[in-house]
Amino acid sequence: MVYIYNHGRILNMMRRLTKNKELHRSCVTRFATQFYTIRSIHVNRHHIQVLFISEEWRKSDFAKKPPGKRVERIVAKTEFWDNILLSCQVLAPLVDVVRLVDTEEKPSMGYIYDAVDRANEQIKKNVTDVRLVTKLLGMIQSRWSDQLHHPLHASGCYLNPAIFHGDKAKDTKKNSDILTGLYVAIDRLVPNEDGNDKVRQDLNLYIDLIRQFGSSAAIRGRTKVAPYIWWRTYGIDTPLLQTFAMRVLNQTCSASPCERNWSIFDNVSSFYQRFL
Repeated sequence: MVYIYNHGRILNMMRRLTKNKELHRSCVTRFATQFYTIRSIHVNRHHIQVLFISEEWRKSDFAKKPPGKRVERIVAKTEFWDNILLSCQVLAPLVDVVRLVDTEEKPSMGYIYDAVDRANEQIKKNVTDVRLVTKLLGMIQSRWSDQLHHPLHASGCYLNPAIFHGDKAKDTKKNSDILTGLYVAIDRLVPNEDGNDKVRQDLNLYIDLIRQFGSSAAIRGRTKVAPYIWWRTYGIDTPLLQTFAMRVLNQTCSASPCERNWSIFDNVSSFYQRFL
């Protein structure tokens, strides 16, 4: 009972200092819960440090016990807070990618390739240690190459007009990985030789902004509508390419929606097993 009482006192003091904000941050994007907790600790660094030098902490039983002393020593170390900051700087760009692919609001196939590229660039800006940056980007590239990189991601990037004709147009058009992925996707999704050749030819109209692709409305719509809607609206001059583009851009990059449904189905099944 004394433990519970003192534990409650410390929690109440922490909540007073943080204005009732909890350090542990649960979130819809469940894969990022640890990151949001770490970021919350970083944001509340001052309040946490104030807690461990307060008179109320000194008088509590926690301050006299080994676990409490160990936590106090950790919080007092500059190295601990440097590592917390580094974690936020590295993980924040990656969490943005996770949030993008985990959404159910719109298909993200047209954005994932560029999002990973932008995350790498942001990590380079956030982390000044060149050797550490090289190691981190190597880890990300390894996971991307082995498990995440797919011809559909490359095709989605190429067929997203906001990216292909945007501020990174030159890099996208010359990127051999993106082009290779695009051609692999065309071969898989359009196996008919005549149709395959036609899709490749029609790509030139998209590249050179000919006919509807170059219309004022199409140019304005690049950043205003989802890529698959853009193709449905402005790809009418190239029906085979339009169909291919919409098949690619309608894809999702995450199984999370399915997993949430499976969890619901599992709960329903458990309910019936208990009461029927």
